[in-house]
Amino acid sequence: MNSLVVFKFGGASVKDAAAVKNVAGILSSHGQHRLMVVVSAMGKTTNALERVHQLWYNNEDWSVALDEVYRFHQQLSNALDLAANPWQQHFSELKEKLSLPSDVPFDCSYDAVVSFGELFSSSILYSYLLHV
Repeated sequence: MNSLVVFKFGGASVKDAAAVKNVAGILSSHGQHRLMVVVSAMGKTTNALERVHQLWYNNEDWSVALDEVYRFHQQLSNALDLAANPWQQHFSELKEKLSLPSDVPFDCSYDAVVSFGELFSSSILYSYLLHV
């Protein structure tokens, strides 16, 4: 029976291109198993998205803070030599969400914004694993 191996990689495990490549190496060494991979937001993305959310929720300018999140993920994608950047679709969805006023309680909107960090990281990791 082919066993299932579950991996959970925290933000520091996928903080930069070298770390993502290390994760790919770890996963490839378990090729005989079925794998389930759970990945956190990359590096300090959660903190950055918390800042974006706070600014947005308080009707302050969040664009510069969000641009920093974008640049970080774009630089990482470039360093991994990814031709396609599926995380950008999630980024567009986040920008669209932020273009509207919040009509839900703080905790709900917080979860809706900050969870994009995991979408970005899982998209980048998945693309890289397909690439190598």
